[in-house]
Amino acid sequence: MDSTMNSTTEKAIICMCEMGKGLSASNWIAIAALVLVVIFAIIWLRRSRRMQSTVETPLMLLQRRLAAGEINLAQFDQLKAHLSPSAT
Repeated sequence: MDSTMNSTTEKAIICMCEMGKGLSASNWIAIAALVLVVIFAIIWLRRSRRMQSTVETPLMLLQRRLAAGEINLAQFDQLKAHLSPSAT
């Protein structure tokens, strides 16, 4: 009975030692793929946020044109009146 226990114990120890050898190639590929997906997701999110922040509303366009001297204050007020009431 002792030899059976020793054999089972030895097999368990060998199995546990083999588990500590590291990751297989397929595991490394899966990890690399996951890292790439996370990186691309971060890049995509940053680009979409940047695009949202650069959307210029009609009022912002008018304000920019006024500041650049393309239109005068009277033209600005006239064009602003044509915009929706929320812009006033």
